Amino acid sequence: MFKNLLCAIDGSAQSNKAVELAADLAVRYGAALTLIHVVTATSIPAELASFVEAEYRNPADAAAFGILGQRIVEDAVAIARKGRSLKPVQVVDRGEPAERILDFAAREQVDGIVVGRRGHGRLAGLLLGSISSKIAQLAACTVILVR
Repeated sequence: MFKNLLCAIDGSAQSNKAVELAADLAVRYGAALTLIHVVTATSIPAELASFVEAEYRNPADAAAFGILGQRIVEDAVAIARKGRSLKPVQVVDRGEPAERILDFAAREQVDGIVVGRRGHGRLAGLLLGSISSKIAQLAACTVILVR
């Protein structure tokens, strides 16, 4: 069913669950797996804030230069490989996350995207939208949202 899977990651607990599912699907279907993180000035998950503060005075600088993005991808690779013989492709990009993820998926002819779904309240979700919602609405391929 899947030949080319893409897993969008941000370093959050939901993202890590998405990596586990994407890795399981890649093994099951013999699919290629790409892990992508899109760096924005506000893409620093709480779980990694202490790392950024220890290494850099300004967390936004770390995100802007992709250093944190690379760390997020490396951590996701470790999750994907745990107990599996996978060699995921690693991608760190910059820009608006949903747009860059969808562009990558179209360019690379991805047939499935796995992404964690953050738990916004109803009002926040209506006002802000979410990256996962945008991907689910606009992707030309199958999208799996992981809670």
